[in-house]
Amino acid sequence: MKPKKGFTLVELIVVIAVIGILAAVLIPTFTGAGESARKGAVQAAADTYRKAYLSLAAAKGTDCVYAGEWKEQQEDGTTISSPIHRAPFGPKEVAEFAGVEETENLYLVYRRAGGPGSEEDRKPAALIGFVYMDQSQGYYSYFDAEQDKIETLPVSDIPPEVSFDAYGDIENAIEQHFEGGLALPEFCYPGAEQSGASA
Repeated sequence: MKPKKGFTLVELIVVIAVIGILAAVLIPTFTGAGESARKGAVQAAADTYRKAYLSLAAAKGTDCVYAGEWKEQQEDGTTISSPIHRAPFGPKEVAEFAGVEETENLYLVYRRAGGPGSEEDRKPAALIGFVYMDQSQGYYSYFDAEQDKIETLPVSDIPPEVSFDAYGDIENAIEQHFEGGLALPEFCYPGAEQSGASA
C-alpha cells in the first residue's frame, strides 16, 4: 500500500478555520497593545511636563503681566490692537526643567481677566495649564492646573471647528478643555522678542 500524501480537503478546511479563529483573537489584542503603548508614551511625556510646570509655577508664579499692545496693520488701513501678557515662564523652561529638548508640541494656556477689547482685558492674566500634542502618536494630553487634572485623549476626538491643521487642533483642544483659555503666543515668553509691541 502506498503511503498517504498531502492533506484531505476536510483537514485543510479545519486548519484554515483554526488559523482564522486565532487571527480573530490575537490581532485585536496586538492592535490594542499598540494603541495602549502610543497613549502611554504621550501620557508619560505629559506627566513629566506637568511636574516641571508645577515646580516652575511654585517658584515663579503663574501671573502674566500686561506688557503693552500688539499693533497689526490690516489691508484696509486700520490697525488692530491686542494686549500682550508676559508670562513668567514658557514651554522652553518647562522642557528644560523636565530634561526634554523637544518643545514644539507643548503649548501653555492662559486666561485673560476679561473679554477682548474690554478694560478687564488689560489686567494681568494667568497661566492655567498646557496642551501637549503628539500628532505622530495620534494622542494629546491636557493639564488643567486649576483642577490638577491631566487627561490623554485621541487627536481624532478634537472637533475640527477652527481649521484642519495642527495649530487648529491646538486651538480646538484648548477651547474644548479650558473655558476662556488661549494659547500663549511665542513672543509672550521670557527672552522672546516683542517687535510690534507698544506700551
